[in-house]
Formats: sequence, structure tokens, C-alpha cells
Amino acid sequence: MTETIIVNGEPHQIEAKRATLVFNAGGDRIQYPGRVMITAEMSLNRYREIDEIDQFAAAMFEMVIPDFGRQVCKAELDQCSDGLQQLAGLLSLTVWLLSRKHSIGWSYPESGLHPKYQANLADVIIMLTDGEAIGKFVRRVAANTCRVDKSGHGNADIGG
Repeated sequence: MTETIIVNGEPHQIEAKRATLVFNAGGDRIQYPGRVMITAEMSLNRYREIDEIDQFAAAMFEMVIPDFGRQVCKAELDQCSDGLQQLAGLLSLTVWLLSRKHSIGWSYPESGLHPKYQANLADVIIMLTDGEAIGKFVRRVAANTCRVDKSGHGNADIGG
């Protein structure tokens, strides 16, 4: 599919796939009409606004930080660095927007992450772009984390 991006005020056509990486190698101003570009600030704001981390964002967080060693929840993450809170917010906002059929992009998603976790974040990006992989992920997470909350309702919906 062809998509238009704006580079320094000039429209350019690119061949867009489910995941299209655009690297800004120099101080170009790049805009993505029709996409919600998730920034670090938006991610941290999302984290601060939500009451809890949804199960899909939590599972992706564990893919990125497999040695976190604690439950991926607000109570634990509130004690962590802004970088980890930003990651949780990025993943939560991603799940929320994708579940509502929005086109998204990430702006510097690796900021605040230790380099050893940046490659794991790339694995999440790859998974999100593969329809079969995301389907397997959703089924696995829903099967493994479907639980009953205090109201007695299941908690297996995507979004937040």
C-alpha cells in the first residue's frame, strides 16, 4: 500500500507495509498524516492516566523486560523509573489504539530503555506486524490471564 509522508513540508510517497520503519538520519521534520504518532510524552501521560496495565500490554512488557521479576502492574511500576513507566504506557496506548483500528507509529520508542531491552522491543514490533503472530499472542494471553475481577466479570478483552 502506498502512503504519503511529509518530509520538511514536501509530500513523498512510500510503500507502506504492516510495519514500515522510517529513520530520521538528520534533522528532517517528518509527518505521518493519518497516523497517531506515539511519543515518549504521550506514553508517560498514558501510564499516569490509567488505573491498571491491561493484560496484553503487560504480556508485551514481559517480552521486552523478561527479567522484570515482579508482576507488571501499576503498584509495582509506580516504584520504577520513568523509562519503564514510559514503556508500559507505550504498550498500553498501542493496544488501545490498535483495538480501535487506528493507524499508529512510534517515535523513538527505545528512549529510556537499556540497550539489551531495545532488541526485545523490536521483537514486539515484529510481532505486532504479523497478523498470524498477533493472533497467536492474543489467544495465548487471553487463555493464560483470563481471570475474574472483583465484580465477577471476565477480564479477557483487549484495550483499556
